[in-house]
Amino acid sequence: MADVLVADDEEGFRSLLRSILTEEGHVVREAEDGNSLLALYNERNPDLIILDLIMPEKEGIETIIQIRRHNNSVKIIAMSAAPYNLKVAKMMGADYILEKPFAQESITNLVKAALG
Repeated sequence: MADVLVADDEEGFRSLLRSILTEEGHVVREAEDGNSLLALYNERNPDLIILDLIMPEKEGIETIIQIRRHNNSVKIIAMSAAPYNLKVAKMMGADYILEKPFAQESITNLVKAALG
């Protein structure tokens, strides 16, 4: 069981990820943007962060950079429908990238890989 922090501005998408991840036995905390993610992150460091790259307030790449300034060990999965954004996220510190839309099997396999 892992503590997973999910950030996406679409509530339905967060709900879907929460359902998939809790079915796998993980504890899921949710944020609607990068600022909310950082607040939750500071409360309790997660084992894994899954975040969308295009969000209001603080977008995903800026959030990844800010997390990496303080923590190089937490695993990060970046998601986006834009392949270019995913390449940038990888360069800025995302451990894994996932293009939207994706199959449930894709996210569960990535989570397993990220958590070892």
